Amino acid sequence: MVIGRGFTNMNISNGKRAIEEYKSNNLLPLFFVGYFFASIFINLTLGLLIVIISSVVLYSDSKNIGAGKHCEKETLSPITWKPFSWLLFTIFFWIISYPYYMIKRKEIWEMNLGYSDI
Repeated sequence: MVIGRGFTNMNISNGKRAIEEYKSNNLLPLFFVGYFFASIFINLTLGLLIVIISSVVLYSDSKNIGAGKHCEKETLSPITWKPFSWLLFTIFFWIISYPYYMIKRKEIWEMNLGYSDI
């Protein structure tokens, strides 16, 4: 069964949506570029606001791709992290964790078999 507009590759089975194909999130790199322009050319307060907003967007995205679903316990490997762990790590170490998440996003999705909470 096809779900809503833009979710043509999602099926419902046993109350969960299974993503059959990986899709990149083009909004994530825009926050990264926006932070540098805001913090360097405008002011630091706007840069901090962008860090908080982008961390929440990253939390939502990691929840949508099912981050941390395949394992019961989180380890030091970011592939096993749940969305809330990504949120905290991103708020405190944004400059490291945000690009790292963008690089590892597909691997996180593959390890968690594309299952999500939505």
